[in-house]
Amino acid sequence: MSTPPNKPSLQDLLAARIAEDSGAKRVAPPAAQWVEPDWKQVAPGIECKLLARDEKRHRISMVVRLARGAEYPAHVHAGVEELHLLEGELWIDERKLYPGD
Repeated sequence: MSTPPNKPSLQDLLAARIAEDSGAKRVAPPAAQWVEPDWKQVAPGIECKLLARDEKRHRISMVVRLARGAEYPAHVHAGVEELHLLEGELWIDERKLYPGD
């Protein structure tokens, strides 16, 4: 969905309002547009789609799908790992996650 050329986008309106309220210089919205990430198979029956990565803070956010019977192999996290389980069941420590968790 695109914005008509003569109507400012929501990002433009927010940037202008923040600059006005704070007295700071207006920051233009980023030019980059969202690109849908690809699903990557990380182990047999397990697919992840990386949504965001913050290298500075060592954080990632992703969605995960597990096929019936698939087991996520033991691994070490370099930081915070946020995931949303779409399909399957996943044990993390003593907690069992279900789709929607």
